[in-house]
Amino acid sequence: MTELWEVKGGSDEEGWIALRSPEGMFMAVVQGGGCTRLHINYLPGDFEDWAPNVSGEHIHICEVEDLIARLQDLVRIAKEQFKEDFWHDDD
Repeated sequence: MTELWEVKGGSDEEGWIALRSPEGMFMAVVQGGGCTRLHINYLPGDFEDWAPNVSGEHIHICEVEDLIARLQDLVRIAKEQFKEDFWHDDD
């Protein structure tokens, strides 16, 4: 499996880590307490000096696992509703 994130920096003293997806679509700064600043870039690779371009969205999440669970349930409900019209995966 291809790695989904690359560690790009961080500070043990300040308690954070910076990660980036290999294709440049996502960047995240995760704090030791669990809060995450997630950047979703519309133009892959469009990050300069770790500052995301204006071509994306930003979200600050402190309950990452809850958000993941909600998104997974959203996909489950959509698959039940739309069946063959919804996107396919290898399930």
